[in-house]
Amino acid sequence: MTANLTSNDLKTAARLLTVIWLGLSFVVLLREVAGSITVRDWEYGAFGDLYDVTFRMWMPWVFMSPFVVMLIKKFLFYPEKWMKNLGLHLLFVGMFTLIHVAAIAFHYEFFVEDKSEAMQVYAGWEHMGHFLVADPFILTDIIIYVLFVTSFNISSHIQLVKQKEQVASKLRTYLAESKLEALRMQVNPHFLFNTLNSISVLVQKNEMQAAGEMIHRLSDFFRMTLEKNTHQLLPLESELELTENYLAIEQERFRDRLEIKKSIDSRTLAIEVPVMLLQPLVENSLRHGIGEIEGTGHIEIRSTLLASDRLQLEIIDNGPGEVDFNGPGFKEGIGLSNVRSRLSQLYGDDFSFTLDSAPQRGVRVRIEIPVSREQPTATETDDAPVSDPSPAMKLKFGET
Repeated sequence: MTANLTSNDLKTAARLLTVIWLGLSFVVLLREVAGSITVRDWEYGAFGDLYDVTFRMWMPWVFMSPFVVMLIKKFLFYPEKWMKNLGLHLLFVGMFTLIHVAAIAFHYEFFVEDKSEAMQVYAGWEHMGHFLVADPFILTDIIIYVLFVTSFNISSHIQLVKQKEQVASKLRTYLAESKLEALRMQVNPHFLFNTLNSISVLVQKNEMQAAGEMIHRLSDFFRMTLEKNTHQLLPLESELELTENYLAIEQERFRDRLEIKKSIDSRTLAIEVPVMLLQPLVENSLRHGIGEIEGTGHIEIRSTLLASDRLQLEIIDNGPGEVDFNGPGFKEGIGLSNVRSRLSQLYGDDFSFTLDSAPQRGVRVRIEIPVSREQPTATETDDAPVSDPSPAMKLKFGET
């Protein structure tokens, strides 16, 4: 903690001095009330006493307070130094008390003219002893110094705690972002490996045109990925565009065996979702669903804005569906575990990720995530489903 004075330090000192003056004034008031009640012909006026405590006890601390605050900030009570600093502060309070009394004695010697004859024979420095004995300077100065020490130590420790909380919060944020980035970086290599494997199969079959088209679409996909993957979240509309670009690649592999159907609530298009959320799920349906059946495979992508301000996403395929997701033998692959981990990092426990299957009826993946109040959505009345992608995608999209 720096010992330099800040504007907050001066404001705190000003507040303390105000409280001290009010406290001294309250003591004067109590003394005047007690004297008036208990002593006949009480001769000491409240204004005279108030003048004395203001200019003889309080005013010196106004001038000494900046130096007091600097010393307190330089020697704060930390656990490893509290004994040493306690001794230093005892020395400091004695020093400031002597300075205070010396200033009052100097003022009395040279500026007070109506001194009694008995007091006129004493030198200026000898008045210090008179004031120490006759007035409660020591006790008052100790109380004022303790107030300063207590106030600035408490505020400094509160500030230190806040700084540590901010650092811890930033570290938690960096850790979460690092985990998310690591998880997200798993997606592209996994997808690239599978796509290159498909290209290799096409080359082995001597289907060079199809292989070249897949390489071209792969390039487009990664260019779009680099353009959009600057944040952890992006609008669902952009995520759907990424997914459609991926499906265009897979169309080269499945040809006429793949049909895609979309049922997208237009109110959900502006809602932010994790980047590359749908692609691993669609890829999982293609590999373990459509890839395991003969005939035409169907994949349906749905989005729904639920009444409880939650977004529901579903990926449904017509694969074999002979998977017991709750069985002891089931183990999530990279795609599913990656999606679940990223959802957990972003939403904590405030999400659901379920997988259902039925023999001969395929698999349904359902995700529910919260919709932030700040996130924009389309108008409530505009609930028509989104139109299918451009024909240039060369996909067979069913009507919704």
